[in-house]
Amino acid sequence: MEALVLETPTWMENCLELLDRWLNSQRIHEQERAMSCAARILDFTAKMDNFKMEIEFTRLENLVMLLAKHCQDPAASIRFQSSKAVYQLYCVLLRKKKMQRKTSGLREDDGKIEVYSANIFNQNTFEIAKAFAEFFTQTQLTNLVLMAEEDLTDSRAKVSVASAQLMSALMEERGTDIIEVKEIVENILCLLRLQLEHNTEKETLRAMCSLAGSNTHTVVPMLLKKRKAGGWRAEGLWCQAHM
Repeated sequence: MEALVLETPTWMENCLELLDRWLNSQRIHEQERAMSCAARILDFTAKMDNFKMEIEFTRLENLVMLLAKHCQDPAASIRFQSSKAVYQLYCVLLRKKKMQRKTSGLREDDGKIEVYSANIFNQNTFEIAKAFAEFFTQTQLTNLVLMAEEDLTDSRAKVSVASAQLMSALMEERGTDIIEVKEIVENILCLLRLQLEHNTEKETLRAMCSLAGSNTHTVVPMLLKKRKAGGWRAEGLWCQAHM
């Protein structure tokens, strides 16, 4: 795979997608080896001499979602490899951004990479979301939020909480850039009627408040409508969003 990336760097995303089957495996040893391979390929790409600015991650939201969830994995070995992979992916994107700024004649932001490390990303979904938020297009950002919503009901508490934290942090960082706001709000309101894990529910409410703060004219009328319909959850949501 390193040879493929060296020969055709723009195949970077395709190489990682080849590992998808094993990254999603139910067997810990397969996940661990696949994640180790992903981290190694990303590290190789971030450091290679003929790095190409044309390297694209058209499905960046899928990759970040997968890696972020694994950074909360119960198995320490998988968490470690996932954290390394997330950090190397961040390095690839940052190197690409640095080259773009240089091409545009802008000043380089050399110190930014020192803010993060694999250790910081380990079991820290908030920091992952904050680090990658600027690299998503509006469509990718919205897709990631919608994917996170789907995982809020996951039977594995770590997955549901990580998804809620990812959603909350993204709405806080780039809430004004999210599209399909009405659909996202309706989904959250439906999910809050279910018996979510306590911390998942807490982060979901926080996400809703952030979204309401950055999309007031869309979200608040929806909450007001739900408030009129009654229910403690709608009342509580309206109060928090109004504050």
